[in-house]
Amino acid sequence: MVKPGRPVTIVLPCFRRATSIELDTCFLPIKLPPAGELPALEMLSISGNIVDLGALLNRCPRLRVLRVTFRGVKPGTLELAIAALQAAAALGLVLSRLGIEFDYVDGGQNIDGACFASLLGAVATLSPLELFFENGFREWTEADMLCFPHTTSIEMNLYRLRFKQLPAGEFSALERLSLSGCTLVNIVTMVSRCPRLRVLKVIADKFARDVTVHSASLQELEICVTERSWCRRIDIRTPLLKQLNLNVHGNTALTVSIMAPLLEKVSWRWEYAELPLMFGFWSLRMVKLVTAESNNGKDGVLNNDAQDACSPHPCINVLSLDVNASYHLGAAMNFVAEIEKIPVTNFSVLELHITQRGHVYGAFLLCLFGMHHIRTAIRSLKVLLPWHEMSGTLGCLENCPCNEPTNWRSQNISLDNLAEVEIDNFRGGDHETDFLTLIFKWAPILKRMTVRISPQIKQDKFKACAMDTRNIFSAYPSVNCSLFIGHTSIPSTCS
Repeated sequence: MVKPGRPVTIVLPCFRRATSIELDTCFLPIKLPPAGELPALEMLSISGNIVDLGALLNRCPRLRVLRVTFRGVKPGTLELAIAALQAAAALGLVLSRLGIEFDYVDGGQNIDGACFASLLGAVATLSPLELFFENGFREWTEADMLCFPHTTSIEMNLYRLRFKQLPAGEFSALERLSLSGCTLVNIVTMVSRCPRLRVLKVIADKFARDVTVHSASLQELEICVTERSWCRRIDIRTPLLKQLNLNVHGNTALTVSIMAPLLEKVSWRWEYAELPLMFGFWSLRMVKLVTAESNNGKDGVLNNDAQDACSPHPCINVLSLDVNASYHLGAAMNFVAEIEKIPVTNFSVLELHITQRGHVYGAFLLCLFGMHHIRTAIRSLKVLLPWHEMSGTLGCLENCPCNEPTNWRSQNISLDNLAEVEIDNFRGGDHETDFLTLIFKWAPILKRMTVRISPQIKQDKFKACAMDTRNIFSAYPSVNCSLFIGHTSIPSTCS
């Protein structure tokens, strides 16, 4: 048994008959025994704190393909290892993957900008098929991006790094590019110099303001703009794009232009810098749309919006809205215009995360369902209320705007396609039971209703809430109704 704190080194035995070896020691050092070869070895995948790569290569006379990841290796040792790789590559060795995971020292990696630039230059001469960098710098560092003409995949998770200049040449073989934490001064130019690029992933930092991607080859795109940077414009022109993942922060002034006629799968998350008003004093914090696999109608959702309803795994689009009641009024928004910014509008599932803070939300939902696109599109509705009452919640004041229009209980709208409804953390009370009753009246083809009473409700209120809910259920025997307290089913005579 190794004693705690005692350094451990992995000694690679000489496997004389092995033609392929895969070894990952995390950050433990790897070295060779004093003597011996690996005479039959043709393919080697090795990851860890590799002490002397040159000596290892010298003992593998038949090695043809190498995948190597350096973890926690000191800069001087890295330079020697890359020199050994350059010599081996000149003799025909194929460097399938080169990964470098820098060691952290006092919150940052143990090399500076000049050392990284020198290291990157040496790596560029190798141009491995796959290139991977991991970890970050103590302070913001700048470097020039170099050209890797033979590399098919580049992944750089390097925080506090900014590439200030791009090379003149093309990344003629590059098919996958992933940048996290580091910034390219001009992503538009970079993409234009990657004629075979199929996958692009960028997690932008505080330098990013506009998202512009034009590519004739791109098939998968993921863009994340962090909270430190409010996105102002999205401009995407990708005729072959099939998957799009956008996670941005901005406000209603954000302009969106997306041309992707073959788009199949979308994940769109848009958080607002300032809470704009939807209706009355209800503010919109976030809009999210996700393409998910349908349960082939078993979940009660029709597949009219699926890309291929005959597919074994047809897809549905789920629209989620995070809504808050607030007296801190922001600027009014054009909600229809905001929804139209999403590249996919044929959603059939609507999820509403409502932080009502003791207010009436039935009038708000009447306004929302009154919108033509919402009213005609949704086939499944899920209303998620807070697990517990917000601290400091005092409920409605007299003539509170949350109850406008005041005649919402007598309004009649038709949710012609709504087949399934689920309400989580239901607490009862007049306005919640009134809303529940209206849903039954508004949805003529409703097949399933699930109500989960909040586990935080007081015992005396729970009995009244459960009884009122059962009474409503009993008036609609054709609907499959279920009542829960949290996730525990409550016995009911309703089918």
